[in-house]
Amino acid sequence: MILASFDRAGETGYHVSLSYDFSQVGLEGLSFFVGWGRGVGAIDAMTGAAQPNQDEIDLRLVYEPRRGRLQGLRVELEHIDLREDNALLPSDRLTEFRTIVNYSVPLR
Repeated sequence: MILASFDRAGETGYHVSLSYDFSQVGLEGLSFFVGWGRGVGAIDAMTGAAQPNQDEIDLRLVYEPRRGRLQGLRVELEHIDLREDNALLPSDRLTEFRTIVNYSVPLR
């Protein structure tokens, strides 16, 4: 997952993901990823106090041409939604949108 690791003390984590490469339908260089994870039963390692359960959903769309004038370019669009359930608060939610652009410059 992008934000949560689901490896806190005492935590049980679940993760499911699916990806698809659109080159099979003629859109070469375009791919999509969706992932869901959940962590339950975490405790604070120092005090033993229960920690909130976490759910995270990640969506990622990537465009990375493998040939032609745009070869070396990689554009990623990401949506991340992290939610923590806490007995004191009904929900604590963090939503992020990211755009990442990379370009590899050939040195030869």
